[in-house]
Amino acid sequence: MATATEPTLTFYAQQIDSLLKKAISAPESRLHWVTLASVDSTKQVPEPDLRMVVLRAVDEDRNLLFYTDSRSPKTDQFKSNPKASALLFDPTSMIQLRIYGEVSVDTESEEHLNALKRLTDDSRINYSTLDTPGTPSASRIISHDIQKTHFALLKFQSQTFDLLHLRRDGALRIQATNGSNQQLEQLRWVTP
Repeated sequence: MATATEPTLTFYAQQIDSLLKKAISAPESRLHWVTLASVDSTKQVPEPDLRMVVLRAVDEDRNLLFYTDSRSPKTDQFKSNPKASALLFDPTSMIQLRIYGEVSVDTESEEHLNALKRLTDDSRINYSTLDTPGTPSASRIISHDIQKTHFALLKFQSQTFDLLHLRRDGALRIQATNGSNQQLEQLRWVTP
């Protein structure tokens, strides 16, 4: 039986939700910046492709929302293979959270249009370059056309979670599945 000082599966399940809420409610938090991985199938041997993205929203079902340039390589990667993983790390608590799921690219929904309307001019410029992201350039000066916005939502549907708590007295790790009614299911301890 667990004592008050012993971590439990329930405690760590609550940490998953706590980390996601902190990532959204505190933009200055390290958790607000997420490492997002896709699969680049354009290579002869498909390989993972990683980048840092800003977490824009988390819904009640623990699904994540990111913004991107609709012409960026990651949009084609997710259209070709929607499998994705996201990594959050909180250096204060020393907790790492890996989330596995699938990403869809949205450039047409009402949610997309509403997000586009909310973009500030400072943000909008990131989605208005004349050249596609990743295009070689002869200069550090990038040309923009503010009248053309290449904006997309990346909707990450969370399926499973893997939380690792790094501790001096021994790391602890759990896994969970996103269940129905906004509940985490199939909670289990795993070897760190």
